[in-house]
Amino acid sequence: SEAMALANLAILDHEEGRAEEALAAYRAAIDIQAAIGDQHHRATNLSNIALIKYQQGQLDEARDLQQLALVIHRQSGCRQREATTLVYLGTIHQLKEDLPAARSHYEQAAKIFEEVGDRRWEAIARGYVASVADEQGEVAEAEAGYRHCLSVLRDLQDRRSRGVYLTHL
Repeated sequence: SEAMALANLAILDHEEGRAEEALAAYRAAIDIQAAIGDQHHRATNLSNIALIKYQQGQLDEARDLQQLALVIHRQSGCRQREATTLVYLGTIHQLKEDLPAARSHYEQAAKIFEEVGDRRWEAIARGYVASVADEQGEVAEAEAGYRHCLSVLRDLQDRRSRGVYLTHL
């Protein structure tokens, strides 16, 4: 479809560092998706725009776009995307130093990932919870969270993600 082609072009533009072109292509895709009622892909592209805004340091706009995507994912029942969007929201709140909101988003995401059986992302979300605990000075909780995360990632043989959390111990 035209919307999918535009979204694919946006991905390429983003990967090549052409943020404004990517944003324009995502917006055009979203307009088409809204017109045809494709809420799932519309929400995904809203999250993609939010990622670019996040990278540009426009955290409030990124948060607002992710919140809209979250509403759509919840309405459509896409639990995996809902949880991923909660992680994105958590990272935005953590950067804005709103640690209670960040923790809440990460905990909600971890619970959903557990419910859908995604052990890798559940562990990563719990690692984010540990990072908030670490920032809040809750050292014992942070260490236990990081160790749990590492244990699961080791079991899943996810060396790349494990490396990220090893730096926290």
